[in-house]
Amino acid sequence: MKWDPYECQCLFLLLFHHILVSTTGTANLYFFAHSKEYLLCTSGTSNTVFSGFFTEESKSQFELLFFPERFEVLGPSEPVVAVAGEDVVLPCYLKPNISAADLEVRWFRKDFTGSVHLYREHQDQHESQIPNYRGRTSLFSEELKKGNASLKLTGVRTSDFGEYECFVQAPYWYDDRSIDVIIKAVGTQPVISIEGYKEGGISLVCESKGWFPQPQVVWMDSEGHNLTAGPTETQRDSRDLFTVRRRAIVLEGNSNSFTCRIIQQLVNEIKEVSTNIPGEIFQSAHTRKVVLAVFISLAVAVGSGILIFYFVKLHRKKGISVIS
Repeated sequence: MKWDPYECQCLFLLLFHHILVSTTGTANLYFFAHSKEYLLCTSGTSNTVFSGFFTEESKSQFELLFFPERFEVLGPSEPVVAVAGEDVVLPCYLKPNISAADLEVRWFRKDFTGSVHLYREHQDQHESQIPNYRGRTSLFSEELKKGNASLKLTGVRTSDFGEYECFVQAPYWYDDRSIDVIIKAVGTQPVISIEGYKEGGISLVCESKGWFPQPQVVWMDSEGHNLTAGPTETQRDSRDLFTVRRRAIVLEGNSNSFTCRIIQQLVNEIKEVSTNIPGEIFQSAHTRKVVLAVFISLAVAVGSGILIFYFVKLHRKKGISVIS
């Protein structure tokens, strides 16, 4: 439980008053109130009412007297962005910057049982550490004396993504701070390949590897308009990184330039590549379509002729004349 220093001031003041005033019955603690200028504490018994006033200066002196280890845990308000495979420091420090060497420093995640890192009794404690973090966490021993409880995490993994708590505890005081960690991995430059002729156009496929989190894949024409494309196909490798792939069937236009863009919105990363399809390839696709249509027509005609021939032959064998 975190003590409210103003409430504690009242408690000590009122108890002290109760000792000095020898009255029968039990002192009742009614309320306390404070502002930047004063602190008001009220106590009542059957015979007396007592009010005490503290100035801001006297309040600070009182806190130093009864709570010399009072501190606040601070950290970044924005998420910490870490790159997969590299090291990262999660900032956490005390205000005022009193030494944390004699305190307990615990890093943990709310959705996990166990600690990410635990420092207690002047040494690291590994018994309750989450297995995934063993050998990858450390504090800065010299910086602890300056109130720096930051955590160094080596070999960042995609599973390190999430919310962390920096918890610092003294014998009669504690405070904590939440820190969000975002893991990113920027993938390879996308590659466009021509798969062939399909549905009257040319099928293009765009592929990029090594992303985290999963990015978007967008196909665009030369004017930046989105093209109709198939669904994005994804695969995950042994490091939990994404390979993304998406196909689009393009048709000949005024400009045969097409762009594949990979967008990682969470960490504001974009990679893109463009390709220009020569008109001859589209003409070849058109020629193939014409040839295919002619071939199909010929096949239908030949097939029909063969069927008619066998039909006539069959009926002649049965003595049935066919009048043309």
